Amino acid sequence: MAVHIMKELVYWVLDSYLSRYIKNFDKDKLKGSLWRGNVQLGGEGTPLEIKPEALAGENMPVQVVFGVLEKFSLHIPWTTILGYGDIEVGIKGLYAVVEPNAAQEYDAEQEATMLQALKELQIQKIEHAVQRFRKQQTGH
Repeated sequence: MAVHIMKELVYWVLDSYLSRYIKNFDKDKLKGSLWRGNVQLGGEGTPLEIKPEALAGENMPVQVVFGVLEKFSLHIPWTTILGYGDIEVGIKGLYAVVEPNAAQEYDAEQEATMLQALKELQIQKIEHAVQRFRKQQTGH
């Protein structure tokens, strides 16, 4: 009973994020051990098909003609419930045929904003890594 509820919850969360990108997202495709915190989609010769509209609305200069994802995996350690540990997302074998998005016009201001956001994200990642390193060194 609890496993069924957990599977439904994991499916609902993944569906909320991935169904926008993956065709025929189905909870029966979920594999792995929820008790161990491992969930997988695809793999074993059953790639996931990427929706052609996957990049629509993302202001990308390209659009997907065809794409597949060999395997999507998620590892959620139980310690994350307590606020410790990281959730690991794995993407293996992402292949896509894309073409220029004729409807997309170049926006220099938007590009500058995106570059600034990427720089800030990189700084945050470095700061987070430094904090984790310091915690490991002090044993906390």
